Order: sequence, then structure tokens, then C-alpha cells
Amino acid sequence: MRPTHAFVLALSMAGCSVHVSRGSRGLAAAPDETAARTAIAAAARDFSARYERGDVAGMVALYTPDGVILPPGRPAIRGTEALRAYWTLPAGVRVLEHRVTADSVVVAGPVAYDWGTYRVRTSNAEGAERETIGKYVIVWRESAPGEWRMHVDMWNDTRPPAAAPRN
Repeated sequence: MRPTHAFVLALSMAGCSVHVSRGSRGLAAAPDETAARTAIAAAARDFSARYERGDVAGMVALYTPDGVILPPGRPAIRGTEALRAYWTLPAGVRVLEHRVTADSVVVAGPVAYDWGTYRVRTSNAEGAERETIGKYVIVWRESAPGEWRMHVDMWNDTRPPAAAPRN
């Protein structure tokens, strides 16, 4: 029986202080934690490479079947077909660069989370480029031994909010 989503998140949060303190004090991680962190980093790089290639099916395959994304300014998007629709870019739009830098990866059994920063550069059909820099949090789930998939993916850019109009 699989744990509920709330339990999974609670489980990952419960392990936070132990795992973060290991990393922040330079103590060695357990071998399974090290393997999990390595696999998660590889999956994140794979996602970026697939995004840059326009491989939507490959990107969606890196999520759990009931995966959820929480993009800025939109409601939650869940499930394979909805994710496929979201990640399909408009005609002429290309991702030139997608890079994530994890600041912390916390592993708690078959669940992990990481947070950090990202940079995305895109171009539109006319060739105009746009850059977005922001922060993210991803909850990962081990779907098979050593295979980690994104279960909850949330991000937002770090642009300062628009100034309030002056009277």
C-alpha cells in the first residue's frame, strides 16, 4: 500500500533536520543517500537536456504518473496528459538553455526533496531571447530501486514585484 501524498510530504519533512545537518556539517551521507542524490542529480540534468531538445515525452517520463507541477500564476497541473500539454511549447519557441543548481537535497527513504535555483533561456519564432532566473522545490519519489522521478515540481522566478502605482 502506498502512503498518501500528505504522509509522503510529512515523511520527507520529518527527515529534514538530520539530513540537512549532515550535508551542512560535512558528515558523510549513508551510501543509499549518496546513490539517491547522484540519481536525482542525473535525473535533473536529463530533464534539462530533454527540455532543450524539445523532448516533451521524455520530460513527462521523468515525473511520476500522478505527478503535479505548480507553475507560477496557474493552478496545479497533474497527470501525464496534462503535463504533456503544459510542456508542449508553442510553434517557434525553443529552449536554448535550462540549468538547475540544487542548494540542498534531502533523502528520507523512498522520498526526497531538493530546492535551489534555475536559469532558463528561450527564443521565440522571431528569434528574440528571454531569460528567466528563479527558485524551485521538487519532491522526488523512488519509483523503482535507484530510479527517482519528480512527484511535485514547483518554481517561480525571482523578478522583483512590479512597483505599486504612485498617486
